[in-house]
Amino acid sequence: MFANYHTHTYRCHHASGKDEEYIKKAIAEGLKTLGFSDHAPYIYPDGYISNYKMTPEETPQYFESLLSLKEKYKDKIEIKIGFEAEYYSELFEETQKFWKAFPLDYVILGQHFVGHEYAAEPEDRMHSYRQSESPEKLVRYVDIVVDA
Repeated sequence: MFANYHTHTYRCHHASGKDEEYIKKAIAEGLKTLGFSDHAPYIYPDGYISNYKMTPEETPQYFESLLSLKEKYKDKIEIKIGFEAEYYSELFEETQKFWKAFPLDYVILGQHFVGHEYAAEPEDRMHSYRQSESPEKLVRYVDIVVDA
């Protein structure tokens, strides 16, 4: 493998290590391109804070760190800076405006929920890794991915 575009940092709250450690390991393993795609910050209603995504407040430091490291290692590896994002249609326009303030190289889709994570009802925030026998849930999930 010469490239990896799916690398999270500690800012997603389920990875560990420092940004530079990922870069050094990628170089040691012979990668030519390393793409950071932490879980994208979202602007949620009612002050909701995701427990597995970068917060909007963490976003400037994500870019400052990675842009600095991109320059430092430019002769050894290509660094790309992106997000892995859910698609929540009702929040996407406002959130995209926030993202556009930063020099993003790419966004990848990572639809983890059938519905959305901040829903009040458990059935509306079902994580996609949970097994379901419901054809309706599968259709709903596929419809969200197609819309995205």
